[in-house]
Amino acid sequence: MHIAMHVRRLLIAVLALAPAAAQALPGAEVPAPRWRSWVQGEPVVIGGDPAPACAVFAFCTRRQAAFHDEADYLRGLQQRFGARGLTVVAVLADVPADRAEVETLWAGCRVVVDDAGRTSADWLGPETIPWHTIVLDRRGKVAFAGRPEAGLVDAIEHVLAGTADLVRERAVFSRRAEALVGFDDMGGKDLVEQLTGVLAHAPHDGLAHGLLYAAWFTKQLAPAEAKQVRAAAILALRDEPRPLAAFADLALRCDPRGEGLARELLEPLAAAAAVSPDDAFVQLAHLRALVLAGEDREVGRRAMRMQKIVLRSADTCLDFVSVLASDKNALVHRDLAQRVLDRAEKLGATPRFLTAARYAAAVRCQEDQQLAKQLMDAYLGENEEHGSINNDCWYLMTELATMGRYDWFAAGLAERMLTQRDAMQNYEFDTAGLAMFLVGRVDEAIELQQKAIAMGGASADYTQRLRRYQAALPAPPK
Repeated sequence: MHIAMHVRRLLIAVLALAPAAAQALPGAEVPAPRWRSWVQGEPVVIGGDPAPACAVFAFCTRRQAAFHDEADYLRGLQQRFGARGLTVVAVLADVPADRAEVETLWAGCRVVVDDAGRTSADWLGPETIPWHTIVLDRRGKVAFAGRPEAGLVDAIEHVLAGTADLVRERAVFSRRAEALVGFDDMGGKDLVEQLTGVLAHAPHDGLAHGLLYAAWFTKQLAPAEAKQVRAAAILALRDEPRPLAAFADLALRCDPRGEGLARELLEPLAAAAAVSPDDAFVQLAHLRALVLAGEDREVGRRAMRMQKIVLRSADTCLDFVSVLASDKNALVHRDLAQRVLDRAEKLGATPRFLTAARYAAAVRCQEDQQLAKQLMDAYLGENEEHGSINNDCWYLMTELATMGRYDWFAAGLAERMLTQRDAMQNYEFDTAGLAMFLVGRVDEAIELQQKAIAMGGASADYTQRLRRYQAALPAPPK
């Protein structure tokens, strides 16, 4: 268990977001855009006649991967709602070199080039803002600010139906942002309440469904309630590829051994992947489900086909390798994992996460314990204090961004702590128990958790984790 809370970090982050987002909050009017040129389609009028009933602006200037990854979903929304008055606009940083690619990816949508990022800055604020999609109603008022997987389709429906409540949309925006930014530090009860409110307004918010699942499972330690969330999410998101992937990504990362979870997601994710061939996020969620469901042959085929799209960014490279390392036949991905890791390094991957991914590949895809030890030694350097290793290990396993992505490296950190068992505290045994469990070493996890409890860690969290590990043991032979 970790021993320090990140309340100060949370407060700083929330305070930083508030003034920066002033122009783009729901209910506000955006300033007149300062575009450079329209690459595809007629210019869009903002506010009044003949403005579209609903306009979605996807600022690829802020998230370059969105140009490829989100085109499938946003193009699909244009096709679904275009006759009712929807206009989707992709905002690019520069005139694209390949016009044919634009015409294919963004068919039926409009494409504009921002003038030195001025409109992006005017509408979104600083580069640190973590959202890049804005919806405007006919009056030019912001009806949604966020990401496509997090309630966009609900906002479009509200605007086109004339039922948009921008005051409520703004409140939901705040709840969603607070839950996302503060997930690691908020209590489970508060998170459940926040996210339930979000979903009452935006039932197709895949991110909120995933966060609610994770809150029940990892915060409240209530698998039965989490299972109910999962059933509701799959039903609500079946026809929304990117929101479905957002739910699946979080659910599979926080509960990789969930009973029937991966298999239940296979069919809807396969359908989502089929209509989203260029979306690395959707494809990775599908691959993760295939790996956890033990679909060996399909994993191999999918992995080879996905190389081109995952090589676009360092983050998708690392996520791809983390999924391959979780495959029970990880050794067959040895060469592929190495190529992708080299590409991640060239793309400037965060050194800490690159090391964690290389470690997982060394242990699982190469079965090279000597290389793994060298990587760990270089990572830890002179800093092998138990408290530091414990916190690093715990946060890798439990923080939203890294949860389920670097479990093999976390297990390596736990093994390093366990070389000095006599000096370990109860919370360190608790951390080590979770690390062993996440990589399938269930017997060791139970032993370590029992040790944590015996040393004075008999809290509800500790005992519930022990029950979780014990429930994962294979049934005795009859």
